[in-house]
Amino acid sequence: MSGFAVLFSISSSVAQNTFPDITKTKEGKLERTTDTKGNQIPDFSFAGYKASSIAIPNVAIKAFVAYIDGDATKTIQAAVDYVAR
Repeated sequence: MSGFAVLFSISSSVAQNTFPDITKTKEGKLERTTDTKGNQIPDFSFAGYKASSIAIPNVAIKAFVAYIDGDATKTIQAAVDYVAR
């Protein structure tokens, strides 16, 4: 048990405690920098629908799956099959 405590304290002492900076350019755009190990904070600004370039469209509801206790796999699959027709 004490060996585990020693290993745990060693691994926690080498954890990264500094992070790369994110700065703003003169033009007002964010600039991501890297740390000494090459780590960079990821840019998720284009992770949305169509790279976040347009709003998510409003579409008609074709099926509604209400919450049920337990496994809803068959209910969800039935809704997907219905909408696919």
